[in-house]
Amino acid sequence: MESSAIGSSSVVKLGPWGSTDRKNGSAWDDGGFFTGIRSITIQHSASGVQTIKVDYDLLGQEKLGEVHGGGSQQEELKSDKHKLSFPGEFLTTISGYHDGNVVRSLMFKSNTNRIIGPYGMSSTSSLMPFNCSVDGGKGAIVGFSGRSDRYLNSLEIYVAVLCPAGDFFDAMEEQGLVAYRTSRLMAKYALHG
Repeated sequence: MESSAIGSSSVVKLGPWGSTDRKNGSAWDDGGFFTGIRSITIQHSASGVQTIKVDYDLLGQEKLGEVHGGGSQQEELKSDKHKLSFPGEFLTTISGYHDGNVVRSLMFKSNTNRIIGPYGMSSTSSLMPFNCSVDGGKGAIVGFSGRSDRYLNSLEIYVAVLCPAGDFFDAMEEQGLVAYRTSRLMAKYALHG
């Protein structure tokens, strides 16, 4: 059993990136009270991101995630799985492009400056970019939620805040982002439910 590198009393939610229409895909939420991410698997095609699956750590125990998204049977799909060097490596940046309905391109960066991706479309000039960085000791991505059907329609992240809250919220505001605090009741359910 490996011990966690991420400990925080404050978790916030950022996003969504992609569709904001509640009719677009089914909602899912892995939760944000994990103590780290062990691996991330992305299934993608030339049209965009098809599925995402994240395996988490919860107090030293591996928690296997569910596959979110359906994957199109009409396209050639590629699947890429990346194991993080847990507990020392964690995700700090998410970026990509969307068209308002689907996440078309997705990339992550870790605290060790490892780039994971990009996945999906390579031609993104007509799409809307998104980027959220909690680099520099500000935070660590510890969970995901979103909407999906055949594709990944939208994505949100949970971030464990690793610096003073005021500094974190100022950094998010500088990026034009709004962070939402999460409930301690959700943490209790995640740990005991």
